[in-house]
Order: sequence, then C-alpha cells, then structure tokens
Amino acid sequence: MPGDPRTIQYLGVAHMDLMDVELGDYVQEAVQRKDPNARHVYEAIRYFKMRSEMTKGSSEERWFSWVLAGKVCKRMGDRRCSIDMWHNASKFDPLRVESWLYLGILHRESKQHNLAFYFLKKALALTIPDRSLHLHDYLYTCTRHVDFAKAVAEDPDSSWNDWLLAKVSLEAAKQAPCKGREKGDMDELYVTASARLQDKKLPKSRKKTGSKSSGSDTEEDGPSKKDKKKKKKSKSEKDGKTKKKKKTKKGKAGLADTIAEHEDPSPNVAHTEL
Repeated sequence: MPGDPRTIQYLGVAHMDLMDVELGDYVQEAVQRKDPNARHVYEAIRYFKMRSEMTKGSSEERWFSWVLAGKVCKRMGDRRCSIDMWHNASKFDPLRVESWLYLGILHRESKQHNLAFYFLKKALALTIPDRSLHLHDYLYTCTRHVDFAKAVAEDPDSSWNDWLLAKVSLEAAKQAPCKGREKGDMDELYVTASARLQDKKLPKSRKKTGSKSSGSDTEEDGPSKKDKKKKKKSKSEKDGKTKKKKKTKKGKAGLADTIAEHEDPSPNVAHTEL
C-alpha cells in the first residue's frame, strides 16, 4: 500500500536481504566498484530513512528502521552515516540497548577507546525494557557484557575499577549463558580480568578523556577541543570578562563511581549533523 509505514520498512528489509544474497561479505567493495547489485544497499538505506521519518504507524518499527539503516551504512563503509542513524535511534528510544551497543562497537573497532567505553557503559546500565517488537534479549544478557569487557581489555588506559566492572559484567554474562564464539571470548576475558585485578600497579581510576592512547577527537564524532576553545574565548571577549578554570579533585573511585563515570556528554561523545 502506498505510503504505508510497514510496507516501507518491509521494502527496506527486502533490499537488505537481496544485498546479503547478491553481495554477501563484499558490500563495501561492490559499492566502491559501482556493482549493479550495489543498488540494493542504497535502496535499503533509502527505505529505512523514509520509514524513520514517518510519524504514523508503530514507533518501535520507526526506531528499528534507524537501527537497520545504521547496520547497512556500516557494511558499505559509511561510518558517518552509521553514527547518525544509531545516534537518532538512541535519542528516540534511549532505553534500548542496540544503538548504544553498536556505537560502542564501532568506536572500539576504530580504537577510539574513550568513546567505546562511554557508549558500552551506557549499554551496560540498561535493563531489558518493556517492548513488544524487535526485542533481542541476548544482546542484554550476553553481547553487551562481552563487548564491554573487550573494550576494557583493548584500552591501554583501563584502570583497576574498569577491570572490576568488566569482571562483574562478565559474571552476569555467565548466568545467560553466552553461546558459541562469545562464550569463548567471555571465558578468556574473565580469566584476564581476574589476573589484571591482581596488578597493584594499575591506576585506581580511569584517566581523563583526550589522552593520545585513548583515541583523539575527530571532526565526525564531534567538535574538536581547539574549536571549543576558540568559541569559549570569543564569548569571553564579548562579555569583557575572563574566567579561570577551576580544577576538581577526584577521590578514589569504587565500583559505583566507575559505573557513574562519563555520564555527562564530553566533546569526545558529541555528535554533529552533516
């Protein structure tokens, strides 16, 4: 039916399925060489975007269209598109784990450790919401725990508290239980976390965002510190005043403090519209 929200979403799903059949694991390559079958990639994104802009129909299907669009964008190698789609999904329904989880994985794979830590801890803090469509319990009971632990393991700046949270998270995953490759990763990461917690040289708390080893700010992920500084300076000159920055002291962090870290968006986690 023309203009029917569900029909629009199903058309997007159909093109996504055809993309899998025709292109398999070579979506990005097909797009780059302008393969005729790459049209399914663009059509899938077009229909998902169209559905996400429709206010009538199921709100859960609208949210899921952003999630699916982000997946297709990632497979075609369009990182900016994935970030925008999943960011829209997170704003529309922040209680669902998918957008936070996929943003965290995307940044973890790019070795942007602070961003990965931020988004994956957002995913970790959620409980399974009361939803009727597209609710995948396994993402809550296993995947988010394993991917958070991976982010901690891959970050050279991970602190003792980070490893403690990773271990506690993996203990929750053991109750799921995880399956297949994720179970193997879970068991290995649990052993690593237990060993790292015996290291007395580990810093108790996490380093501040912006260190070189934790990934630097990029234009696509938000405003740079340089731009932010210029904006602040301009405002100060306009008011005819200068303000001194106040330093805040941080005590030793316990597990509750670790969970609460990075709750306020920083320049590292801001998103800009294209």
